[in-house]
Amino acid sequence: MEFTHADLGYTLSRPVVARMANGRWAAITGNGLDSSSGTAKIFIVYLDAALNDGGGWDAGSDYCVLSTDATASNGMGSPAVIMSESGAAEYIYAGDVQGRMWRFNIADSSGNCPTTWKPHEVFKAVNASNKVQPITAAPTVGLAPDEGVMVVFGTGKFSEVNDPTEKATQSLYGVLDLFGSSPKLTRSHLVEQTITRQTTTSFKNTETKSSYTEEIRETSENPVDFASKKGWYLDLVNMTSGSPVQEGERVIAQPQIRWGNVIFTTYVPSDDSCAAGGTSWIFAMDVKTGQRKDPYFDLNRSGSFTNEDNYNGGKKATTAIHYGLGGPPVFVNKDEKTYVLKSDDGDLKPLPTRGQPPLAAWRQIK
Repeated sequence: MEFTHADLGYTLSRPVVARMANGRWAAITGNGLDSSSGTAKIFIVYLDAALNDGGGWDAGSDYCVLSTDATASNGMGSPAVIMSESGAAEYIYAGDVQGRMWRFNIADSSGNCPTTWKPHEVFKAVNASNKVQPITAAPTVGLAPDEGVMVVFGTGKFSEVNDPTEKATQSLYGVLDLFGSSPKLTRSHLVEQTITRQTTTSFKNTETKSSYTEEIRETSENPVDFASKKGWYLDLVNMTSGSPVQEGERVIAQPQIRWGNVIFTTYVPSDDSCAAGGTSWIFAMDVKTGQRKDPYFDLNRSGSFTNEDNYNGGKKATTAIHYGLGGPPVFVNKDEKTYVLKSDDGDLKPLPTRGQPPLAAWRQIK
């Protein structure tokens, strides 16, 4: 069955299939760019829809449209869905092109499209120059220090003709959402983390005598006091020269949370707008604070995580390494170890990372 709607634009959104609170299964997606209204919306399309006699879709029974506001030149990106203890969809988080991160409470099971399914603006993303930062990749949601959740996401887009040459600063964010009608947050409510070093260096394995060259980044370790602040952010700039340079680095893939770390991949388009390719970085940061205190990447391939995996054997852990792939991080498990696949020259190479493979589990689906 094909689903079309005037408010469904050119969407690169990745749908989420989930069981709703009313027991029906649905595909949940953002409406994308260039819809008829030009506003940001979430579509919930029921997979068991019984089309009417004319083969059409009936609003309110076959699908729901969750609107935000009348802000134009907008569109909703990919969603993330939080499940209740029963396994039903409870909250939707998604960002829009105008830099807003939205939460939709969809816990009400009283119908197919209850009027209580309303949006709440959690955060507004703008950079230090007060320029809107579009959110197109899905966020990821993790546990907060005490109550609420940490919503982690990056900004940027790569879908329109002028996007490859856009150099405005984009950012990584970790935002505390306390649910309810908590006030809209901005970066003034967050602690700033910064890229403090970007350099190419070698990591020596003292047992094998082998050396491995990596381009790395270190970041600040500013503490986050959740009594006064509501999360953290980090601006994506090139620091090779020691001063920040805007080169259009952005996030176009959903981050992952693994063992208390949020894993971002960023993308820097090629300077040649007619050429394919570009470069990427992979970041590993504490999901709650944006800090990096322990080595996450086994950069000397010794099988352990020590100061030898840090710059010049120091105590400051490497936060990011040059990655080579533009998509989401790819992890593989082998021999009770976890590896991330990286590519600097077109060949995939496994790099050991901290953390054991997740336990296999299954659940009976009704």
